[in-house]
Amino acid sequence: MNTLLARDHEYQELWNSDKESVKQDEPLMKDWLHVIKDIESYGKKSNQSMITCLVKCINET
Repeated sequence: MNTLLARDHEYQELWNSDKESVKQDEPLMKDWLHVIKDIESYGKKSNQSMITCLVKCINET
């Protein structure tokens, strides 16, 4: 679980620093989406706004 949270944090930092590059990297966005959903499966509250944003960005690539 801690590994998932660390990966989510790394992706969030990357998003905050270079959003446009992340939006062009479909594999990264898909991996991040899986990380968020895996965190949710452990009973943690989901980041629904980020899920929505990632799905939208993936569909636009």
